[in-house]
Amino acid sequence: MNTKSPTLLKKIPRGQIAYIACLGLFVGMICSKFLMTISMISFVVSGVFSPSIKKDFRKFRSNPAYWAPVGMFILFLVSALCSTNLEAGIIRIRIALPLLVLPISFAMMPNFSKQHYQQLLSIFIYAMLLACIGVLIYYLINYAEMQERLRVSKAIATPNDEHIRFSLMITLAVFAGFWLLQEKFYWKKKFEKWVLIFSILFLIFMVHLLSVRIAIGVFYSGLLVTVLYYIVRKKRYKTGLILLGLGACTPYLSYQYIPSVHSKVHLTLYNLDMYKKGHIGELSDTRRLLSYKIAWQVGQTAPWTGVGIGDLKDEQAVIYEKEYPDQKVMYPHNFFLTIYAATGILGLCFFLFCFFFPLFYNRNYQNLFFLLFFVTIFLSFMTENTLLMAIGVAIYSFFLLFSINYLSGESKIN
Repeated sequence: MNTKSPTLLKKIPRGQIAYIACLGLFVGMICSKFLMTISMISFVVSGVFSPSIKKDFRKFRSNPAYWAPVGMFILFLVSALCSTNLEAGIIRIRIALPLLVLPISFAMMPNFSKQHYQQLLSIFIYAMLLACIGVLIYYLINYAEMQERLRVSKAIATPNDEHIRFSLMITLAVFAGFWLLQEKFYWKKKFEKWVLIFSILFLIFMVHLLSVRIAIGVFYSGLLVTVLYYIVRKKRYKTGLILLGLGACTPYLSYQYIPSVHSKVHLTLYNLDMYKKGHIGELSDTRRLLSYKIAWQVGQTAPWTGVGIGDLKDEQAVIYEKEYPDQKVMYPHNFFLTIYAATGILGLCFFLFCFFFPLFYNRNYQNLFFLLFFVTIFLSFMTENTLLMAIGVAIYSFFLLFSINYLSGESKIN
């Protein structure tokens, strides 16, 4: 029986399972949390059902880039176990579980070839293109309603009502397109380049139409990084200047000709003015700013070790009830602040080390898409608790580990 087991495992098409799981995950992240979960389970199957499990596990042990998300999970685990509210802590652990399981699975599965890596990124771009066309059609049909939603601090309707994560995925698709253009990728014919360019431009338009400020900020930050990348690393000054000109003109044109951008700018200024006057109300930005203030107060009670990730909301609730009884208790919409309040300065430093290590290990920052992925996630932490929600963990863990898997295979070839 033992001699037959490896033979049976060899017949499992693990590479094909991983490829199909990527396709399922793209659809799942856009519109189906169930499919997203099934796809992540498929990654585990592809990694664990190995005919040479001991040999493949060495790939995990020998590549420290895979250890970083595991370190994040351990930080969450320790903080949760040190919390008084163990039930809330367990919820955080459950959501973060992919940070423990997927690194081992991606390390053990076969490496994605450059061709498959590029193909899958291009499929992701076109999946986002189709989703955005649907969003645009719905927006145009319900134009007056969507503009009214923006006026009262709500968002344009998107799949799964995840407008922030959806917008960040659009920026990731744009950045994937930048890299594919750099690599001169095409499936069959060279003219596909123009289809890809059109798709990128349309997705850039959609980033502005949806008017999610963090996504717009990510786009322009990524555009600046891309300009610097082409100028410093590639010595392609002409391409850098073209991108710089695009980045300089687009904000003005967006403000002038895209109604949702115009509305969002004025709404933001109004929110800031209300907060300065001490009026919180039901406005999105004023409530976010209040959550920052209260989380900072909580963090100051235990600056080195934090109050525990399970107790953070309870500790905030005490201040809310005392000083702002009419407001809903909110986690701070800043993941760095959340980590500081929950795990202290020591935990925040450990988290930052784990976060940045894969980027610098083996000079992975030389890959443009991987570099821009880090720009996207880092800036998303500024306004969102990306790793406290399932879809945020899925986006982060997949693109991180998918890229590490590919880059580790490339390093062996080179």
